Amino acid sequence: MQNVFEMGPVVNMLIVFGIIVILVIVVNIYSPRLTEGFSSEKYGGRKTESSLNKKKAAVAAAMIVDGEGSNSSTFLDNMKAVVVNMENALQVDKYRDNYSNILISTDEYLNLLLLRHILNVDVNKEGGPMSILEDIATIQKAKNALSELSEYIDNKA
Repeated sequence: MQNVFEMGPVVNMLIVFGIIVILVIVVNIYSPRLTEGFSSEKYGGRKTESSLNKKKAAVAAAMIVDGEGSNSSTFLDNMKAVVVNMENALQVDKYRDNYSNILISTDEYLNLLLLRHILNVDVNKEGGPMSILEDIATIQKAKNALSELSEYIDNKA
């Protein structure tokens, strides 16, 4: 099995990005705060419509089978509840500037990673340029996703 640090800079970048995302999610889940309009059941509050909707969404998601349109309205209601819960947890309006700065820094990192990959192209190595070009294409897809996410955050005003 290959060592994680020997897998290449793209894999390392994706691992670091994944760890950051997981940390943000964990901090948002376990922070002892009350979200606007909801009391926190975990910290002595009562069960809210939000906590009940989470459970309903999980059950409904498990019940959906390909081709079953009869559950579509339930699925939509549960999807909306999940979106509201995520919006309450992430508080994009409140932390928009922080999120924008994170995206700007991540974009800068990806630009530098692209430059590093381009400078490391070994045209004399068989198959070398192709693997580097595949890595560059993957990084470009990540940059496009960041751009779309940045537009989303900007439009949440």
